[in-house]
Amino acid sequence: MPVLTPQQQAIVAAGVARADGGQIYLPLAASAGALGLSVSSVTPRTANLMVDGTLLPVAVRAFNNVPFVPLSALAGLPGTVARLVLAPAPAVTLTRAEQDITFPIRLAQLVPLRARPEFPGVLPK
Repeated sequence: MPVLTPQQQAIVAAGVARADGGQIYLPLAASAGALGLSVSSVTPRTANLMVDGTLLPVAVRAFNNVPFVPLSALAGLPGTVARLVLAPAPAVTLTRAEQDITFPIRLAQLVPLRARPEFPGVLPK
């Protein structure tokens, strides 16, 4: 089986990104691999990532028994800078150790901006 490059792992992770409660989730293994981080001990709610020689806990959420990590948790890791890229295609780029890894996530499709009605109906439509 061929080994994927970090950028290929980011593309795989973005391809199965999920949204729940307005938050973007990426598969833990592929997104950690893309950023060059190793995963240690995964529980139903947390996982430990080796970041610059230190084990750091991050929240995880399971979708179909696969652990996913919030994009915000990855962006908040020490030494990580996140930026939104709009052209040539929408994406989120995370920079770690002077390496840019682009996750081609279509944020508008995953988390559409919709106004909530001021007075919602009693029964859902």
